[in-house]
Amino acid sequence: MDKSYLNAETELSNCNYIKALLMIIVVLCHCMSIYTGDWGPYDPAVDAPVFSFLTSWTGTFHVYGFTLISGYIFYYIKYEGGGIKSIFLL
Repeated sequence: MDKSYLNAETELSNCNYIKALLMIIVVLCHCMSIYTGDWGPYDPAVDAPVFSFLTSWTGTFHVYGFTLISGYIFYYIKYEGGGIKSIFLL
């Protein structure tokens, strides 16, 4: 039997790993955003062009990717996984 496809649990597990990675990227992007020079009334104390570049680059996809993966996980749990049984996480 050919197992070249992923079953739903493996796919959902992979989405959780990607979501965690994107969550870390969101936090790092927000931490480094002061180095872009256009973040609020403050100027960066140290010139860090690498942080500025990384913030500009990750800013193009981090929120969109996180929203996409989170929405897919919600859709799977709500409609394909049988719905949410309880609002309590016990």
